[in-house]
Amino acid sequence: MKDTIVLAYSGGLDTSVALRWLADEYDADVIALLIDVGQGIDAEAVTARALAAGAGDVEVIDAREEFATDYVLPVLQAGALYEGRYPLVSALSRPLIGRHLVAVARARGATAVAHGCTGKGNDQVRFDVTFQTLDRDLQIIAPVREWKWTRDEELKYAEKHKPSVDAEHHLFCSEWVATVYKRLGLGDLNGIDFDPKLATPVGPLARPELFAEPVYLESEDPTPAPVP
Repeated sequence: MKDTIVLAYSGGLDTSVALRWLADEYDADVIALLIDVGQGIDAEAVTARALAAGAGDVEVIDAREEFATDYVLPVLQAGALYEGRYPLVSALSRPLIGRHLVAVARARGATAVAHGCTGKGNDQVRFDVTFQTLDRDLQIIAPVREWKWTRDEELKYAEKHKPSVDAEHHLFCSEWVATVYKRLGLGDLNGIDFDPKLATPVGPLARPELFAEPVYLESEDPTPAPVP
């Protein structure tokens, strides 16, 4: 009987290649878990992509309300800023995603959880600490961190495993995001992969003109009311 691994799946190149690699390298049944925290996803398309990449099953969890209420709102109420400079957004979702991964792993009898973080950023720590806090018996696998592949090597792996991993689709999405990032003047996103010193701070302090018009919120108990 195969072991089961629950992978935090986004539908991007890293997690799609990781999914295929986990299934082959560990001869495991990989469950792709997609957590919707409001990032905007096409659940049907991402599910099809995960299955094509080798997932034994795909779960999609709508955690938008949970994320907004239990994670984003308390941070806004506290006025918390990362290093006193800008608010965290996507980083706040990592403990939430990690908690759901552990819950699904327990429910499915999985022996391991996996994520697609590299060995350079803070997200790997957010995931790993969450996993270790909630269930120390689960093995943690971080394929992208283990590979230490360049993007070209990753694309070659994806090309080798076509059609299970659609490198062209993921490359297009990655380049689109990088282009938007550069057009906003926030730096060279692809460059970050090769030289962390190229990273440019993001948020209101990076491009204040993008946030020049204030937004006023009424509050209730003291939860902000919806913007009309």
